[in-house]
Formats: sequence, structure tokens, C-alpha cells
Amino acid sequence: MQKVVKDILTDTRKKIHDAPKFTKERTEFLRDHKALATDFDALKDLIYLRESIEIKSIVNKLKKLVLEKEKKFFDVWMAYLNDDIQDLA
Repeated sequence: MQKVVKDILTDTRKKIHDAPKFTKERTEFLRDHKALATDFDALKDLIYLRESIEIKSIVNKLKKLVLEKEKKFFDVWMAYLNDDIQDLA
């Protein structure tokens, strides 16, 4: 799982990660749509939307703990982000 997340974060930083861009209208549609369980494209978009939220969460935690609080990257990755890594993977 750690390798998968490392690759996702690396590809995101290099802007080569395959993730759709969500417009405000598409996000509102996903939030308000009643038949999501039968709409394959909406379900796929929800998965990508959650992935983008998880990526932002991990990046923000890394910035806060490593850059601002000056904790060692290895310690943060192994101890503080374990659940986040599993969620994203």
C-alpha cells in the first residue's frame, strides 16, 4: 500500500496522475443526484473525487508535520499517516 500511495503522490506532483478535474457543477450533481447507485459514471466519479480528497489530506499532513513541525519523514509516513495510506491505496 505504501508503494502504491508513493507512486500516486509522485505522479500527482509530476501532473501525470490520471484523475479527472471536477467542476463545481459536476460536484453539485454528484452531491444531489438521487440515482447514483445505478449510474456507473457517477459512481466512478465519486471514487475519483474521494481519491483527490485523500491525496490533498495526505499532502497537507505531510506539509504540516514534516515542514512545519520538522518531524522526520520516515516517522510521519510510518506512524502518523498509516490510516491515510490505507484509505488512499
